[in-house]
Amino acid sequence: EAQAKIDEVLIKKNPKTLSRSFNRRMGLFFKANFGRFFQLSTNECLEYYKELRAIHYS
Repeated sequence: EAQAKIDEVLIKKNPKTLSRSFNRRMGLFFKANFGRFFQLSTNECLEYYKELRAIHYS
């Protein structure tokens, strides 16, 4: 969060040169975090459905 504030200030001072690298970094950050998040959530859902089936059929 501190880094985001620093980036925000830098972008206000020098928008053209920094916005490109900032966007690239944010893009990578979101890809990494959301990719991990979606992987986790789908795995959890699969486990949940396996459990439901196991309970249902027993």
